[in-house]
Amino acid sequence: MKTVVLNVNDQVIDKLLWLLGHFNKEEVNILDESFLTHKAYLQQELDNMEQGAVMMDEKEFWQSTETVLSQNN
Repeated sequence: MKTVVLNVNDQVIDKLLWLLGHFNKEEVNILDESFLTHKAYLQQELDNMEQGAVMMDEKEFWQSTETVLSQNN
């Protein structure tokens, strides 16, 4: 399935949604813009992990930083 991004004038959005409503969900799936933004972000994170980036939360980050600093003293 292809993804198409449209900028639609507020005056015609109802007509466009009416037209798209005549297709079933296997033919047309309406996504909002935030979905595409999240998808791009997650793809970038996945790409980073595949290149060897390590994911950690803030607590793990500070613990590892403290460990490195204590080893240098």
